[in-house]
Amino acid sequence: MARRFGLLTDKQLTVLALHDSHGLGFSEIARRLGTTRQDAAATYRRAVANVEAAWETLAAYTLATGILVEADEGAILDELVERVIKEADAHGVRLRWGRPELYILLRGLLRSCTEGSRLVKPVAIVLRRDGGLEAYPREKVEHVLEALRSIEPRRG
Repeated sequence: MARRFGLLTDKQLTVLALHDSHGLGFSEIARRLGTTRQDAAATYRRAVANVEAAWETLAAYTLATGILVEADEGAILDELVERVIKEADAHGVRLRWGRPELYILLRGLLRSCTEGSRLVKPVAIVLRRDGGLEAYPREKVEHVLEALRSIEPRRG
């Protein structure tokens, strides 16, 4: 039985590494693996699909189990850091970083969503109970957020 690495088979991991990390084409990969170029390309496509499914699964789990902090376009990163710290404190979560490190972390995680110190795209930040956090452009996780909003218990 072939080894598995989560959702990836040994062959898929090998093809991903050879193609994406080492820059080899599918013909060279096929030669090394003793298969056809078409098989190497198909293996790569299946591996990428599995990685994307794994990413979406982890994002959905994190959004469903963490503390959500959303920010709209135009928000200032310093103010977002303060909101994250306040939410963590309100929920008894001890963050792994202080203010300066948190600012740098968020700026890095949200680099595609920021221009200078402002957000140019809406974001969703999730505080994990272990003090870690994840940050997503809201457009990538909006369908998950909508599904979660539809199952929230009614208060009333």
